[in-house]
Amino acid sequence: IYKSVNGGYNWNSLSSPYTSGYYALQFFDENTGWICGDSARLLKTTNGGIDFNSVNAGSESYISDICFTDQNTGWYSSGDKKIYKTTNAGLNWFVPHSNIFSAGTGAVNFVNENTGISFTFDNKILLTTNGGNEWTEHLTPPGKYINYVYGTDILNFWVIGDYGFIYHTSDG
Repeated sequence: IYKSVNGGYNWNSLSSPYTSGYYALQFFDENTGWICGDSARLLKTTNGGIDFNSVNAGSESYISDICFTDQNTGWYSSGDKKIYKTTNAGLNWFVPHSNIFSAGTGAVNFVNENTGISFTFDNKILLTTNGGNEWTEHLTPPGKYINYVYGTDILNFWVIGDYGFIYHTSDG
């Protein structure tokens, strides 16, 4: 884990409590942030990375990505074919949806507390408009492999992947 305090000009190594791989992170400010990765690893810092505390994620598998819309409400995607949610700053995590996806889930991104996008590793785009309680699946053409998804607002979503494909929708 590395940190810069001068716009990326210099980087300092931070102490990591684990040697497993990390996949994603999100910080709210210079002090409070989350890191996720292998072995259901979910770490939180409230002091700028001086210490990272392990959080019980409730998952048995790797955690691909993490996204918060505010300090309390967040989601993470996992290899156990579910997307988890917290409404109390990560103290408790639960699965708000009843469907289990056909493969592990990759990146997850929410533009507000209701509207979000994710994907499965068998190349289905997942969209929700009710905070993750229900997800609709959208197929991609054969041979297209999704690597990342992102939303800028409730209508504009982006999907990128292998072999140079980029998808964009402006109608949600």
